[in-house]
Amino acid sequence: MHPDRLLPGLRLCCDLTVGAETTGLLKTATAVIRTGATMIRCAIPNSETAVEKWALLSALCRMCKSNGTLFLVREHLLAAKALDADGVHLSPSADPATARRVMGNAAVIGRAAAHANPAAINLSDLDYLELPAGKAFSATAANRPVIVAQTGQEVSLVPPPGTAGVSVCADALLQKTTRAPAGIEYRPHPATGWQDEFNLIQRMLRITRQVLPDAAHGLVPPGDDACLLSALTHPVISTDTHRENVHFRRDWQTLREIGRKAVTVALSDLAASYAWPVCAFVNLALPAWMPDAKVEDLYRGIADALIRYGCLLGGGNLSAGEVLAVDLFVVGEGRGTLFPKRSAARPGDGLYATGPLGLARAGLEALRHGRIDVPEVVDRFKNPAARFDAAEILAAHDVRCVMDISDGLSGDARHLAEASGLTLRLDLASAPVPDAMAAFCRKYGGTPGAYALAGGEDYELLFTCAPERFTAIRRQLPLAVQVGWCLPWQGNAVIGGTADLASWQHGEAGRPG
Repeated sequence: MHPDRLLPGLRLCCDLTVGAETTGLLKTATAVIRTGATMIRCAIPNSETAVEKWALLSALCRMCKSNGTLFLVREHLLAAKALDADGVHLSPSADPATARRVMGNAAVIGRAAAHANPAAINLSDLDYLELPAGKAFSATAANRPVIVAQTGQEVSLVPPPGTAGVSVCADALLQKTTRAPAGIEYRPHPATGWQDEFNLIQRMLRITRQVLPDAAHGLVPPGDDACLLSALTHPVISTDTHRENVHFRRDWQTLREIGRKAVTVALSDLAASYAWPVCAFVNLALPAWMPDAKVEDLYRGIADALIRYGCLLGGGNLSAGEVLAVDLFVVGEGRGTLFPKRSAARPGDGLYATGPLGLARAGLEALRHGRIDVPEVVDRFKNPAARFDAAEILAAHDVRCVMDISDGLSGDARHLAEASGLTLRLDLASAPVPDAMAAFCRKYGGTPGAYALAGGEDYELLFTCAPERFTAIRRQLPLAVQVGWCLPWQGNAVIGGTADLASWQHGEAGRPG
């Protein structure tokens, strides 16, 4: 599979054609989805047809996405891009690299193979191969899911051994069965996109009723134009945003995991500020295809995190959007005069982290390359923790320089060094390597140090203090590690520890290749 795609099962792929007569196309697509098709590929004869049938094609694309069925356009790359299809199925003569540049890393790129020798095909930008029935091939040599094209009316819906699935035309599928073959989910009532904003809001509020404000907190709950908070002596406020295919991927994470992580990441900024979480406001942008049930799953994850950290839900907003986005506004109660800052590091201090670094970056690489057999690293990427427990200990020891590690040690250390006007020498020689990290590197290469330096999304706390103070802190935080030293200005903000993997940043420099 392509390094940026964890492709779901392709067990049953169905082909549709948009021609002159399209009256029953949506009805046919509904029936195909009901039988359990995991991917629909739509053939568009020419550009004129694509323009004439645009509304129909858009509705077909939305229907597939609402039901978790991949929607690909056959051989018409620009139409696939314009429709925001899940991907494109190429002819044997097409260039997969061009398709990847046009469609992006999150797209599914498939191709028909004119022969059965995978070694003769450029696989680097392909997610799956399709071969005619009866061809001899090696799915292992292909190192990609292989589907077998079934033609005619006498088709088999059972994938040959070693293959990922079969592809059939819609008519053959519907004549063969009205229910899904073994191993595929039958959908008696295919889902549709969300319709009623206010009904959906009420359903989301029922899910989060455990974290709504109540009289004990002196708050007015969601339902009015604004939320009334009880008086805060030292309010601490932060915001965060999570946008599909920038901050998360639905083919990597469930919606519940996405909601849980979005809240955790936003609250991590409060932990790094020594603030106790009080209230969160959640704004959602929902694509038209997303059904109510999927939005509810997202909100269950949001509720999971709010309950875990004892944070109330104050309200939010819901609107339509091109892609799924979760924007958060969080409020906490600070500690008065003790507010940690990046500018408080001093020469002679050590540089420390509250826990091991790099596991989340290894998890990201595992998902990008389909290497998910070290579940501990994948879990660290999907399910980080906001370190309020560690913040409590650091505050008790009067640590004044703290930030959370969200963009990688090398990048975040630079932010800290520049704010404090000194040089940080990074040194991971004494940092223990977690067993999961060692296992991942042994199996797939790379070094623990490189992952740690570039390890964004760990959300451990990075802090500085005198070495003797760290000795006392480590008695309470045994997993805390030293990652460097604070030096007088040496001409560079950070020295030592060149990362093989760059820290994350938005913009052109931060986009994956």
